[in-house]
Amino acid sequence: MKHTMVIKPTTLVLGELSAQTTSAFQFEGLMQLSCDEITQLDRSAFEAFAPKVVLSPLFCEGLDCIDFGQFLTDMKFDGRYLILADDLPNPTMISREFKQLYPTLEFEILTTKEIFARLDR
Repeated sequence: MKHTMVIKPTTLVLGELSAQTTSAFQFEGLMQLSCDEITQLDRSAFEAFAPKVVLSPLFCEGLDCIDFGQFLTDMKFDGRYLILADDLPNPTMISREFKQLYPTLEFEILTTKEIFARLDR
């Protein structure tokens, strides 16, 4: 009898991120969804993925990290949310607002410069 093993992704990537960007992180089990697809998931469908990490760009297909923060909070996501952004003049301002809106969500905003610094390590 042949058994099929289903491996759940541990990292959920939203939108289009370059392979170079995702290679900056040593994550196994990447699964990619469009930004629109994730907002159409209900809680049971999201829980079926059971991601430990969610990566998204700051802005994606008419949505932004604030929208994703709300979605992840509604889904009771207890993993880590990484927000990837081009160089920002003041990322702490966005972090402050995000933390105020979603105090229980573990997140980090990473600029392009920080991503490439991780690649160099």
